[in-house]
Amino acid sequence: MSGGTRAAPRRRVGYLGVFGAAFLVLVASAVCLAIGNLRATNIALAQISMVLSVVAVVLTVVALLLRPPRASEEGNPQSG
Repeated sequence: MSGGTRAAPRRRVGYLGVFGAAFLVLVASAVCLAIGNLRATNIALAQISMVLSVVAVVLTVVALLLRPPRASEEGNPQSG
C-alpha cells in the first residue's frame, strides 16, 4: 500500500437528474405564483416565479442536450 489517499470517483449528472431538477424548479415557480396571487401586495413573488420558469426551461434544454442519442432505425428490431 502506498499510504496515499484515493480521490473519490466523480459522478456525472445524468439527463434524468437534470429533468428532475427542472421539474422541481417548475413546481417552485407554481408555488410562488399561487402564493403571489393570494397576496396581492407582494409583486416580488411574481418576479421570482418568472425567473424560476426561465431556469426550468434552461434546465430542460440542458437535459435534452445531455440525453444519449437514439438508436438508428436500421439497428432497431422493432422497426419491422
